[in-house]
Amino acid sequence: MNSPSQRMRDLETVARNLRPEEVPTACFFAIDRHQAESGFGGVTALEILESIEAVNTTVTAVDELRATQHLDVIDVAILVSRTWNADYAQDASAVAGSIVEAIWSWDRDRFGEDRAWRQQRSRGQFEGQIAARLVGMVAS
Repeated sequence: MNSPSQRMRDLETVARNLRPEEVPTACFFAIDRHQAESGFGGVTALEILESIEAVNTTVTAVDELRATQHLDVIDVAILVSRTWNADYAQDASAVAGSIVEAIWSWDRDRFGEDRAWRQQRSRGQFEGQIAARLVGMVAS
């Protein structure tokens, strides 16, 4: 039988997994921002600035939606997946991948790349919750 302290640790783990940490919206667009800033494909400086502005405008719009609609990290990942990344897979694994990527980006910014790799999350932490929400969205 588990000790009371072990049960409390288990409860904390389950609660943490039910409410993933909130990640800044910009972290969901880190790769897009990097690509815009890099100017791949021999684009002009003006085109680079326009690409960066497009990413920044999207981040601001998602931030506003997030605040007004009280969206959590899973809601944001689904929103970004269905709008900004609509050409990619829309299943629970793909959405979970975007959360893992965003958390990694945030950890890298806060703690450095070495620690971000050591703290790397897995898709499996989020897939069940995302799948349930996706089913709920289809049902409604």
